[in-house]
Amino acid sequence: MATPLRERLLGRFATLTNRFRVWYQLPFLLAMPTLVGHRVNMRERNLSDTERDPALLKPQGGDSPRDQRAADGSYNDLGCPWMGMAGARFGRNVPIGDTFGEQPPDLYEPNPRQVSRDLLARRSFVPVPHLSVFVPAWLQFMVHDWLSHGGGDTTKPPHHLPLPPGDDWPPPDMTILHTLPDDLHSPADQGQPAT
Repeated sequence: MATPLRERLLGRFATLTNRFRVWYQLPFLLAMPTLVGHRVNMRERNLSDTERDPALLKPQGGDSPRDQRAADGSYNDLGCPWMGMAGARFGRNVPIGDTFGEQPPDLYEPNPRQVSRDLLARRSFVPVPHLSVFVPAWLQFMVHDWLSHGGGDTTKPPHHLPLPPGDDWPPPDMTILHTLPDDLHSPADQGQPAT
């Protein structure tokens, strides 16, 4: 879908104003169109659509509600009512044709447990003095309301990750269930990577 002229102009405006100041340092009447323009630029340059057949998604309610949020998350974007609703696919930062996943044994190299321990483990408390009290609520929303892979696919044999030497995970290895497959398929999904 082609980007409307209004959005292209906002994107160019954001690119221009960003050369002088970041959006939140601008006066309100300049900051708002700049922020919208940044969103346009991000969607156009950094987000790949994964929804091949939106007709599979059925937003609740007949009219586009402007004063309430639908229980299924539909109509957050009135121009695209299915975007962000339950069952909709997330956009990706890589074109979907390039996302065929690794398969075992290459999937386990480097060992995901070792990567987690080396890169993500917190070794000491790092205070953040400017952290807002809204962060816990936002994290709750992000972790519990935004995304769920479900309970895992019990019909396939699980992944068995060997533990690196000295790992404190209970032996003999780490077992992880496969993610449940996307159950909204159409002919447009044929031969495409899993979403």
